[in-house]
Amino acid sequence: MDGVSLRPEAVPIMRMGDSNYAYADSICGLWYDSDSFQVLTFFFNLSQAANFEQRTTTAGAVLDFFFQGDTATTRVDPALARSLAFRAFPNPVQDALTLSFSLDQSRTVAASLWTLQGQEVAVLQAPTTLAAGPQQLSWPRPAGLAAGTYLLRLSVDGQSVARPLQVQP
Repeated sequence: MDGVSLRPEAVPIMRMGDSNYAYADSICGLWYDSDSFQVLTFFFNLSQAANFEQRTTTAGAVLDFFFQGDTATTRVDPALARSLAFRAFPNPVQDALTLSFSLDQSRTVAASLWTLQGQEVAVLQAPTTLAAGPQQLSWPRPAGLAAGTYLLRLSVDGQSVARPLQVQP
């Protein structure tokens, strides 16, 4: 039992490892996006976080990915929030990905792909100023990118949002 009653729309993004562990392969990370709000949930067995370094390394990677600066509370301009609403398709992706969004005015945009451990593995779009209006970025999957779950991060004028992306073999 993993403690989660999955909704059909929820995406398991991480499973527990080590086949010798009693909860091996059970869900420990879950992503849910209702279009009104997004929820990222992690579960872990406290007995497995045996020391301070393990706890801070794991928690730090998650928090560093989602929060930049000194605070986790940021007010976002509503127009900018609309720009941060993006669509990535197909998901799961096999060969190429299209990222679709709209800008209310000229803004600086960047897009990147991150592991669930907080490591950047690919840059889809280096920081670039794009004009107002509908935007589409195309990204061919790099050779050597392993299948698995990643986080696709879109940054607009320094504000970021991330969504899970499944990469198929």
